[in-house]
Amino acid sequence: MAHGSLGVFTNTQGDQYKGSWKFDKKHGQGFETWRKSNSKYEGSYVEGVREGYGVYSINHQAVYSGQWLRGEMHGQGRLQIDYSTAYTGDFSRGRIQGFGNLQ
Repeated sequence: MAHGSLGVFTNTQGDQYKGSWKFDKKHGQGFETWRKSNSKYEGSYVEGVREGYGVYSINHQAVYSGQWLRGEMHGQGRLQIDYSTAYTGDFSRGRIQGFGNLQ
């Protein structure tokens, strides 16, 4: 994709990215789906990696909404594990860490 353009890329497995590109990398706002795992992400990318605010859902069972750093949950976020269980608080390098509230 061209620098600063919007576009769609679908791989041979049916996974798809729709959004902004910079020098052939996902960059800016985008929406990505993975067919096999029935997962999706909508949010910010920086040079091909999730970074900033985004929402990631896994097979309609768990949803993380919050901050990302270098492709991992990092900073403030909320992880909805099922209909009755959720954690809101700090994440570090993809793991629950620091202060938070388990409901």
